[in-house]
Amino acid sequence: MKVEIAAGIIVVLIIASLFATFALPRLLNFYGYGLRATSGAESISAYGINCISVNDTAGYVFISARNVSQINVSYYSTSFLINPVAPYIGKSGEALNVNVPNTYTSLPHYVDINITVPLWLDPQIRVDTAAANVKLYLNSSKDVYIYTAAGGVDVNVSYSSELILKTASGNINVHAFETSYIYAQTAAGNINADLTGNLLGKYIFQSSAGNLNVLIPSNSAVSFSVSSEARC
Repeated sequence: MKVEIAAGIIVVLIIASLFATFALPRLLNFYGYGLRATSGAESISAYGINCISVNDTAGYVFISARNVSQINVSYYSTSFLINPVAPYIGKSGEALNVNVPNTYTSLPHYVDINITVPLWLDPQIRVDTAAANVKLYLNSSKDVYIYTAAGGVDVNVSYSSELILKTASGNINVHAFETSYIYAQTAAGNINADLTGNLLGKYIFQSSAGNLNVLIPSNSAVSFSVSSEARC
């Protein structure tokens, strides 16, 4: 009897899985409740901008320096069942703000944000997300603060006074030529750091459950303190 019950449960689960995979999306799309998407782009003058602040819920954030004359912000927003949201893009004093509004729903929605800045721009960077992968490729930045609750962080910057990179669940990759302070922390993930310039400051790398890989120049005169914490 137990075997028959177990077999019946397995059959039900298989049928439910097939329905969710194939039939349900077709029904939702047929009735107009399937995947919805919207996109947009804006260009903003880079002069007078000293800070770029991004608040996203879930998706992908990519900030990079290019051979452009102004700041270009583009986004691609997708959602399931609800209308996709568009981020607010605007200047406030010396700051450029890109904020995704909260939908106050548990239904899936994602906003991918792509920002390109001129090569000469040296802004502060602030990125705060709930579940997003964040990439930052800049020649120079005054300082960088990135936090994501669930996602990876990838930073490549030549010069920056300070890098603070935090993720609760994800890997952190950082490549920096010259910076005086790095704090990289992940609760569940690996940290890979490639420091190619003069090491003249303080560098902290913490991972509760992951590997630490730090590369430094061969002629560097530094000391390391490494610890690992096991939790049950």
